[in-house]
Amino acid sequence: MSELTPDEHWILKFGFYEYADPFKARGKGAIRSKLMRACRDAGPILEALVRKNVLSESPSRTEVRLTDYGHQLYSHFERQQEDWYEQEIAGVDDAEKDEILIRKGETFRAYWLIRKICLSARENLLIVDNYVGPDLFKLLSEMAEPIEIKVLGSDKSYREKNAAELAYAKLKEQNAGVQMRRSDDVHGRYIFIDWQVCYEVAHSIKDLGTKEATIKRMRGSQELYATLEKHWRVAKEV
Repeated sequence: MSELTPDEHWILKFGFYEYADPFKARGKGAIRSKLMRACRDAGPILEALVRKNVLSESPSRTEVRLTDYGHQLYSHFERQQEDWYEQEIAGVDDAEKDEILIRKGETFRAYWLIRKICLSARENLLIVDNYVGPDLFKLLSEMAEPIEIKVLGSDKSYREKNAAELAYAKLKEQNAGVQMRRSDDVHGRYIFIDWQVCYEVAHSIKDLGTKEATIKRMRGSQELYATLEKHWRVAKEV
């Protein structure tokens, strides 16, 4: 998919999306007149958007309207902008710290940090958590399919078990690279990134923010990873 430039996004925003129906045909002259006061290049940018098939031009070349492809590009740009704003909530460098304190009540900050840690994986992600909740799989749905994702939980009974397994089953339909298993030998909560970086989480991921807890980056965790891999190989598939 191509990308919109900031100027192209601005033209679409104020030339089309500020109206109730952004797909309605609009006169090129009217758009230029409206926008040229703020952007002298409004005319050339409109022509560039036609060439990129973001806008469809009428046979008379006097009107243009938004294409489905153009709407996809615009929506993609908007999502990127929203992501940029949200990143400021957790602080740019928080996920790089060796120890992160999550205070009681900071449930969204906790979710955002776990999300940022998981999305840093490029090849492999292993999550170990006794009490896996369904929201974890919502987070994992954002990860690229080539990444191998393993979730190792316990066989302990808890109220969200069915909801978690249902969420896992739905995500499995979308991403075959996701696997979930259960073992009685699971203790502690860990997130391993690409077989190398390990984070120890003080409480189950689903409960982070309900009381004060920490997320710690561990050093020399290869032995722990090897032990958990042994548990994984004999664990029961969900």
